[in-house]
Amino acid sequence: FLKHVFSTENAMSAPEQRETFQAVLSSALEDECSMELVQAVHEEVSGMIAAQKQDKASEPLQLTRGDMRGLLQKCGVSEEHTAAFEEGFTEAFGAYAEIPAVNVVSPKQYRS
Repeated sequence: FLKHVFSTENAMSAPEQRETFQAVLSSALEDECSMELVQAVHEEVSGMIAAQKQDKASEPLQLTRGDMRGLLQKCGVSEEHTAAFEEGFTEAFGAYAEIPAVNVVSPKQYRS
């Protein structure tokens, strides 16, 4: 119905977005995927969320394909795997998708 009336797809739920994001990340990183890297990505996104929450006037943090590219590069992911992630992100969410950052990470996960 949404596709025909509004020319749009039905949006994924938060758990579907998290699961899809994790699958795209895991698939794209292949042999570079490690617990340390996943934890580094999680910490970066969590830090971005915390910084955004400091500014109470701003909208909830949204992550784009480009945001994730920069974040993966910052975490040391190779160009090959970063490009594979971008391709998978585009396929799963769309080229211009913005995903709520809180749908990408679980805040209590990886806490020390």
